[in-house]
Order: sequence, then C-alpha cells, then structure tokens
Amino acid sequence: MLAPLLFLALVGPGGPGGFAPDRDWDLQHVALDLKLDPEAGKVEGTATLTVAPMPAGRGELVLDQVGLDVRRVTAGGEVVPWTLSERDVRVTLGPRDGPVDVVVEYAATPRTGLHFRAPGPDSPDTYVEVWSQGEDIDNRHWLPLPDHPKDRFTVDARFTAPEGYRILSNGLGTREGDAWHYRMDERLVSYLIMVAAAPYQVWETTWRDRPVEVWGPPDASRAQLERVGASLPDMLDFFSDYTGVDYPFPTYREVYVQRFLYGGMENATATVIARKMLGDADAPIPGPRAEYVSAHELAHQWYGDLLTCRGWSEMWLNEGFAAFFGTEWLGHRYGEVLRAARIARTFDRARDVGPLSGRWWSTADGSHGDHDAVYVRGASVLRMLQGMLGDDAFRAAIQVYTRRHADGVVETEDLRRAFEDTTGRDLRWFFDQWVHLGGAPEVKVTQAWSEGQLTLALTQTPPDGRAPYAMPVTVELGGAEGPVRRSFWLDGPKVRLVVDLPEAPTYVAVDPDGALLPRISVEQSPAMWRAQAASASPYAVLRAIQHLGEGGASDESVDLLTALLRDPELPLRIAAIQALGELDDPQGNGRIGAVLLDHEADLEARIAAAEALGKGSGEGDVAALLWRGWAEARRADDIGHESLAAEVLLALRRHDRQGALREARQVLRRRPGRPADAPLHAAALEVLGDKGEPKDLQVVLRYLDGQSSSDLTHAALGAGQQLAERAPAGQPREDAKAQVARAAEGLLDDRFVRTRGRAIQVLGHVGDKQTIAALERFRRVETEPDLLKLADNALSTLRARGKGPAGEDARIDGRIEDLEARLDALSRQLEALSERR
Repeated sequence: MLAPLLFLALVGPGGPGGFAPDRDWDLQHVALDLKLDPEAGKVEGTATLTVAPMPAGRGELVLDQVGLDVRRVTAGGEVVPWTLSERDVRVTLGPRDGPVDVVVEYAATPRTGLHFRAPGPDSPDTYVEVWSQGEDIDNRHWLPLPDHPKDRFTVDARFTAPEGYRILSNGLGTREGDAWHYRMDERLVSYLIMVAAAPYQVWETTWRDRPVEVWGPPDASRAQLERVGASLPDMLDFFSDYTGVDYPFPTYREVYVQRFLYGGMENATATVIARKMLGDADAPIPGPRAEYVSAHELAHQWYGDLLTCRGWSEMWLNEGFAAFFGTEWLGHRYGEVLRAARIARTFDRARDVGPLSGRWWSTADGSHGDHDAVYVRGASVLRMLQGMLGDDAFRAAIQVYTRRHADGVVETEDLRRAFEDTTGRDLRWFFDQWVHLGGAPEVKVTQAWSEGQLTLALTQTPPDGRAPYAMPVTVELGGAEGPVRRSFWLDGPKVRLVVDLPEAPTYVAVDPDGALLPRISVEQSPAMWRAQAASASPYAVLRAIQHLGEGGASDESVDLLTALLRDPELPLRIAAIQALGELDDPQGNGRIGAVLLDHEADLEARIAAAEALGKGSGEGDVAALLWRGWAEARRADDIGHESLAAEVLLALRRHDRQGALREARQVLRRRPGRPADAPLHAAALEVLGDKGEPKDLQVVLRYLDGQSSSDLTHAALGAGQQLAERAPAGQPREDAKAQVARAAEGLLDDRFVRTRGRAIQVLGHVGDKQTIAALERFRRVETEPDLLKLADNALSTLRARGKGPAGEDARIDGRIEDLEARLDALSRQLEALSERR
C-alpha cells in the first residue's frame, strides 16, 4: 500500500512494539453472502467462518468488529450464545473435535473500512460507488472476523448490488443476474479481502493465458485505462523472473476509484488505485508516478499477499519490498539513471527514521519511529544488501526466501536466515544495525595525496552515542587512465586507507553506486566535484551535481550544470536544475528560466524549473521569467500543463505577491473541470492562505461546500485557517475563525475519512464553544479510533482555551500551546504520509 493515512497509525494488537493476538481457533475459510446498498451506505448478509480448534485454544471464538449490527450467530447449524462489545463479538463454541462453520448474520453502515461515494449537493463524486480498504485493521468495520495478518484462509464471496453495477472481489468470478460470485482458492489474510462496485468499464488483456484487467470510472476514456494497463504484462514477467516465482494467482486486476485513501492498495488479485492516477483522457500525470504505483502494488502480490508480515511490527517485509521492487521496475524500464535518482532520494529520507522491526532495546522508550520508515528504510535495507552481496547473490537469496515462505506469514528472522543460507554470510550484525535500530551514522572523508600515495581518512559518528557501525565501503578514484576502485571495511570510529596512486586523483567518489545509507561528507574541491560529474556511475554523478549546488556559484560550475541541462537523461537534467536553483545565481537563474520556457522540454523538467525559481531570491529578473512561464503554461489545459501552471503560481507568490494573488483569485472564480485532480486550484488556495488578505476568506469558503475534490477541500481548510488567524485582532479575527469553524463542522460527516480528520485538525485551531458541541456529537457517531483520538485532542485544546482570557494563566497558555503543537504535528504527519502509496 502506498502512504497510510495519519489516522491508520498501526494501533491495537500487533502494533509497533506489541504482539499479535493469540489464536484459539484456526480460521480456514470465509464465505460471504452480502447485499451492497451504495445509495444508503449499507451492507447486510452473512459471513460464514470455518474454524478449527487450536490444541491449546479456549472454547470462545473472538471476532473483531466495530459498529456491526449482529443479529444472529449459529455454529454447526445451531444457535449459540454470543456477546457483542464495542470492539468484538465473542461466540461461545465450547470444546470441538474438528472444524465448525460459524455463521454471523449482520448489517452495517460503516464510516470506514467500506467506503461509499455518490454525487450530490455536498459531494464531488460523479457516480455512485462503494469500495473497501482493509489495511491495517479496517475490514472489521464491515466484516466480523479475526482481523490480524497472522492467519491465512480461503475466501468465497457472493455480492449483490443494484442493476447496472459491476462488482469486483478477490479471485476469479462469475455473474448471475445482479449477483457476482468470486472464489479465492489461494489463501490470504483478513486485510486483503476486498470489494468494489460501480458501473465500471473494463479494459482487458492476458498474461500467460491469465486474465489481466483494468476497471475504471464510467466517465473515463478507454485510452486512459489502456495507458495504465499496457505495461502490466511486462511487469508480471519482470517480477516473476526476479522473484523466481511466477505470479501466484489466477488473475490480476486494477480498479480505479473515487477519493481513495492512498495511491493504491494491494488486495490479493485486485488492486485498488486512486482515480487521479489515470491522468487526463489525452495526457498522463507528469512523471512515472502512476507507473510506480502500479509496479509497487503489483510487487505486493508477492510481498504482502503471497508472503505476509506476521504482525504489524514486521510491516517493512511488505512495504519495504514493494518500494524496492517498484524502483527496480523503473530502472528496468527507464534505465539506471532514474534508478540511481530514486535510490538517492530514498536514502535521503531514510537516515533519520526509526527502526523497522524494533525490539525492546531499539529505542530509549521501546517505541518505533515514523511509520514512513517501513517504505524508505525498508527499501534502503534491501538496496544495501544488494550492493554488499552483489546482484546475483541478492537475487538468489530473494528467490530462496520467496519460495521457502510462499503462502505463509514472515518475520525479519525468516529473511535473515534465507540470505544466510543462500550466501553463506553471517548477517545478524547487518540486521541489528539497519532493521532493529533506527538512524544512521555520519561519515566524514578527508583525503591527501603525496609522492604517489593517496591517504583517505574516514571517521564515523554513530547516532545516539552508539558503538561504531560496520559497513563495506567502495571508493572510485578518478584519473587520466580511467577510474580505479578500492573496497574496504569501515568498522571502527576511524579508518585510514592508503592507496598507491601515481598521480593525484581527479575526484574521490565514496559509495559510487549508492549502496550505503549513512550520510557521507567528502572534502574535495569544486573542481573535483566537477570531475566526478563525468563518472560512469549515475549515482556518483547525481551526488556530484548535488554538491555543486551547495558549493557556491562559479563560472565553471554554472557552465557544467548548464551543459547538463541538455543531457539526454531526464533525472540528470532535473538534478542540474535543482543545483542551479541552490546556487541562486543570476546567470544560472536565466538558464533555469530557459528550461521553463522550452516547449520541447519534458514537463517534469519545466515543473522542476518553476520550483527552483520559486525558492531563490529573485536574482536575474526571475519574476519576468515566471510570468512568461505562466502565460505559456496557461495556453494548454491538460493535467501536465496545469501542474506546471500550479508550480509557477506557487513560485510567483515569492517574487510578485500582488500578481500571484490576482491570478489566484482569477483561477478560483471558476470551478475546475476535472473530477479528481485540480493542481492549479489547489495552488491558488495555497497562495491565498499564505499571502492573502481578509477579503479572500469568502473565496476560500466557497470551496468548503462539499462539492470540491478532496484535495481542494483540504487546501481550502488550510487556507481558511491561515486567513482567519491573520485577520485583524479582536472581533474581526473571532468572526473569521467562526466562519471557518462553521464550514469545517459541516465536513465532520463527510464520507471521506481523511476529510473528516482534516476538518477536526482545523477546528482545533479556529473552533469555539459551538465547535465543542459539534465535536461531542461527532464522538457519539464516529467509529474510526484515530479520528476519535484526533477529536479528543481538539476538544482538549478548545476547552483549555475557554478557561480564561488570554494571558490570564501561563499554565493554561502553555497547555494550549502544547495541544496546538500536537495538532500541528499530526497535520504534518498527514501531509507527509499522504504520499505513501
């Protein structure tokens, strides 16, 4: 899955640092017979669970549930005693000699887990739809079952829906009138059960005689579906060959849905993906993001579905693998330079995050770090293994791991043993350093050449005062006769390496292939960094370009970076744009502007140029360049040029505030034409929030009427909060906050869980006594645990604020500041994690 919600923070049994629940019964098969009512937001029917007693089990079967209306429970055809609580239904089965069928009759109107979409006066949706999202523990909101990834079972599912709907679920399916019947003979875990229903259209192809399909919105074009689906057979070949295991299921389908929580979700045989990934009818979204999402989710069919993490504290074995293999696919498809760029970006995000599979000793308080670690740090761990062992040995070990644990649940020790058994290398030290601990050392490298010898001194500073790490280091030394390489171990605080070298090296590239996570600082001159930019290693080139941007402007550096703007490799062009932007030199800014205005340049490069110009001081008449770029971008209305216009508008707010405000207001006068993605309108709202005037609040409030896309609604909430908090002190500010609060309160019942959460965050800042009543009502009907926690935080903030006049009690003021800081931290996590999938 790509990017979890802030609210899905892996809580409850099996959460970080915890344990998976005990199993008294082995769940062997689930049979569903359910009626979907998308208009009413309701599901009802029966769930039949075939369970067998565990040797040490007790006679009570515990089924997770939240908000289900359980009506009747039978076992073996007989009514049995059961009790219902807020979080489970407990069924008294007593001693049993063998498997028994437990049938639960129930209905539900879930607020999460099963998500309903429909057009209307308070909705941006364009058609009626229902889709599920189970990971991590949300299927319990519409299915009564042991909802943890420790148990595998087969599934048989029969769904009915109104006429005109197509229904998708796991496995192969047949249709009988308004009923769709699916069967999954391969075992899966609870969070991978899925359903989606709408008047979809379907694009079809095959892979090795197995059906491969893309299900899409009724108002999407066939070209959109074909564009995202065309590469799926090649991906299936690539992952089957790489893993040594052919795609393990009888079919594969993608379904694109409205207002999805993430980029995508890897339900077994049936991946759900956000509609915005389809792009326009005539143009994809800029860059390879949509293809990466497809590759990431398809890789999960092996790592997540065929092999599943034993508990949520081992989630990196799902997400780290999918992130790694998504990058491997892009490298296979588009070349090593793009792969190197993604590795560099992943390393940069993974250094300061917490442990992946933490132990009690992993951190001072026994906790795990940022949940984003399972993606970026997980992928980094696999990349370091690949770099240390070599690609052939790495692939062999991956294949042993995959075959050995197919149709099973896994933990980190399973992966370590597979690598050790395959390669003969002891790797416990590696997993202790990079999986069970967080953070990474910093490595500083100095060099000196004299009389035919190069001396390199490497000093490492481990995080939190830990003992020195061990790591294999490769250096590439540039020279007139071509580069030479040396490899050695850094396993102490300091290592000194002496290399016979007849002439001083033209550059020293440490870790030239991107195989080490630590932050490595190399002391060498700008001339040496320029020489490194000519290395044959893409990773070494990218790091050299990055350092040139940090080293201060010179004619030589600007000229080299300018030359790279014409390089055939797009990632190098983008890196050169970013480096020139960091230099913030008039000459360099002019050359960035030339890229912005180049109709033949890739839109990704032009977008990067606008972003770079927006970060600088404006040297070189940047505002004029941006205005020309604005005019050019506005001449086309496809999603790519709209994304370019959005970035230009964001850049203009720094260099021409009044002009940017004028254009932002103009943009927001007319609603966007796209149902799913409107980057220009979102940018315009951001400009008003950041630079706007009190009068702009009325413009922003129009986008909080429920009919805006989720992205625009969230942007408007943020902008409204900013404008209200900047309003003139006194009654005008209180009035402005009240207007935003009333609009946000109207979103507390929105069908999109993320919108409800964003509204609560804003209410914690702008709410009043009326808001307290609204949040208390919200708490009585909401079932999503993390939204309830968010509401509690907001209520605490508002109640503390209402205890006395501002400044009356320093202790109360401190409490308010602390609570607001917690809300802000949650907001930042939401924004960061929203890119996850």
